[in-house]
Amino acid sequence: MKKPIPVLLWLSITAVFLLLNNLMASALEVGEQLPSIEAKDQFGKPFNSNQQDLSYLLVSFDMSTGKQANRALAKKSASFLEDNKAAFIANIHGMPWIGKKFALPKMRKYPHRIILADEAGLLDEIPQRSGQVTVLNLNPEGVIEKIHFWEPKDSSLSLDGQPGQSLDGETLVIALKPNKDPDKMLEERSSLSDYLETRLEQPVKVIVPLSAAVINEGFTNGTLDIAYLSSTGAINSVDNGIAEVLLAVELKGKPYYQSYWVSLKDKPYNSVKDLRGKPIAFSSPTSTSGFLIPVWDLYQKGLITTNNGPESFFGRDNVFYGVGYVSAIRKVLDRQVEAAAVSYYVLDEDRHLTRAERAKLKRVAIQGPVPTHTLLIRGNLNENEYERLQEAFLSLNENDPELRDKVFQSKLIPVNQDEHLSTTRQAINFIRKNRNLSFGRY
Repeated sequence: MKKPIPVLLWLSITAVFLLLNNLMASALEVGEQLPSIEAKDQFGKPFNSNQQDLSYLLVSFDMSTGKQANRALAKKSASFLEDNKAAFIANIHGMPWIGKKFALPKMRKYPHRIILADEAGLLDEIPQRSGQVTVLNLNPEGVIEKIHFWEPKDSSLSLDGQPGQSLDGETLVIALKPNKDPDKMLEERSSLSDYLETRLEQPVKVIVPLSAAVINEGFTNGTLDIAYLSSTGAINSVDNGIAEVLLAVELKGKPYYQSYWVSLKDKPYNSVKDLRGKPIAFSSPTSTSGFLIPVWDLYQKGLITTNNGPESFFGRDNVFYGVGYVSAIRKVLDRQVEAAAVSYYVLDEDRHLTRAERAKLKRVAIQGPVPTHTLLIRGNLNENEYERLQEAFLSLNENDPELRDKVFQSKLIPVNQDEHLSTTRQAINFIRKNRNLSFGRY
């Protein structure tokens, strides 16, 4: 009579068989069809690769690599994966239930979608390398056109497989916004380049481009590495995938400030509603605090709609524009208009007006928050360059706050890119939808 196989021996044999079976499973190759992958994301919503219009599939196989990938993806726009027809799958099969209990709430805080592979064998056919994320490039029929690997700890993500670039001692090119005092600007440019050259041990060139178009072109063709822009200017570069937010300015402990409607003190206005039918001035059609946010505020208050513009509230031929904060305020002081939309510091600080001029003015209304200016970094630089340059600019906070304030106004801080730009993005989307929005007269 045959003796029964002991249970422990049977389990051992079974485990070895399953292991060998997994090892023998052939990994997908270029030219093969991506098999159907069904799972749920961090919010429990279903995902089916066959029902998605996918151009890229990113897959992490271990917890550490998954965390690094999530941190890297979180630095990009919330719609980065969707905009690029990409999906990110994180393997959580084998994670203890207690680990999942604590991991899921953290995953739900990320702005991007994470598909959770929690089924044995679901990812067996996906090629893998230790500590790296597999990236599959797919054609419209779901056939694999390219397989490459991304190491999120040490390099930036390139969906097409091109490695993130390193400056490698080349000249770092930084773009600053124009200043009305050319002499001060020249001094600041020289001081900043001297500081960063010493800190980074590489050549630094600081330029002042004439327009945002020049900055976008520079980011695209690789001739520009860092740019200091308003949140409005930043969104264009970020949404085009050519730059990321490196740092933002902190004002009075916050990464935002307020926009004001300002009038003469002898006027009876106490809210923006009191300005209905009155002639007003925006700072300029491109100003964030002097146009974009005030218009968005009018919409939020129900004073204008997506089918009309500011003239429907203030009156036809009653909307004027300056060429900056000061010119808009001048129209108020000269009684050409009843109020002007400007940044808070025009009224609250001794920066643009004399004390005698400020004494004649009052705040009518507050709107915001207005996201502070940002430092953008070229999107195809690798992760090491991102961290190295971020550290160099942050060091200004301790080593040379006087220079920092001259160039960037205040303290520099890291921010969540999408959270920081959220208000401005909503306002821009409203402007784009409002086809009847009038840009007034200069």
